[in-house]
Amino acid sequence: MRNRRDNWPGVNQLSAPLVDQLVADASDLEILVSRSANGSRIIDAGLKSLGSVKAGCRIAEICMADLGHATIIPSDGTDMNFRIVHVETEHPLLSCLGSQYAGWSLKYDAEKKFRALGSGPARALAVKEPLFEEL
Repeated sequence: MRNRRDNWPGVNQLSAPLVDQLVADASDLEILVSRSANGSRIIDAGLKSLGSVKAGCRIAEICMADLGHATIIPSDGTDMNFRIVHVETEHPLLSCLGSQYAGWSLKYDAEKKFRALGSGPARALAVKEPLFEEL
């Protein structure tokens, strides 16, 4: 039987152009972009930078591997006048569980008892969880 994963688009490949566009629009989005000593790109969307709601929506779409859209809509105003983040996708399993769910259990040096959950691009590349057989 053919594995459903064979038909997957690569979530990292789908999100990479969005990251590049985010970086190109850094000034308009009020975010900062820098490089670490090892060459990794660091995007600051609100720690030292001002950031913006528009940047937040773009980052949400990156986190969904460009398989969904995030927009801001006004609330109905019954309780308070908040804005609402509206997210939609036609691929909920892949865009949420395949792209951003933190389900990969990581350990480093059992003596130090360091444990973490992996998510995002590394998790998608590793394909270590049984969940990936289901998606």
